[in-house]
Amino acid sequence: MKLLSFFLEIMPLAGFFVGFELYGLFAAAVISVVLGVMVMGVNWIKTGRLARFALFSIVMSAGFTFAALYFNAAIFIKIQPTIFNGLFAAVLLGGLLV
Repeated sequence: MKLLSFFLEIMPLAGFFVGFELYGLFAAAVISVVLGVMVMGVNWIKTGRLARFALFSIVMSAGFTFAALYFNAAIFIKIQPTIFNGLFAAVLLGGLLV
C-alpha cells in the first residue's frame, strides 16, 4: 500500500517530465497541475480530508501555470519552484522564531 502511495505522490512530477519531453513546457505544467488535482482527489476519497500543504502547492502551481498561459511567458513556470521554496523557508523560519 505504501508503494502505491509513493507512486501517487510522484505522479505529477513524472507527468511534468514526460509532458515536457513530448509537448513542451506549457503542456507539461498543465499536465502536472491536472495530475496533482487528481492525486489530491484520490487522497480525499481515501482519507476524507485534504492536506493543507498539498492544497497550497496545487493552488500556487495552478496560479503560476494560468499566468504563464495568459501572458504567454514561460518565466512564470520557471520561477514557481523558487518562489514556492522561498515561501516554505519563510514559514519554517517563522515557526522557528515563534
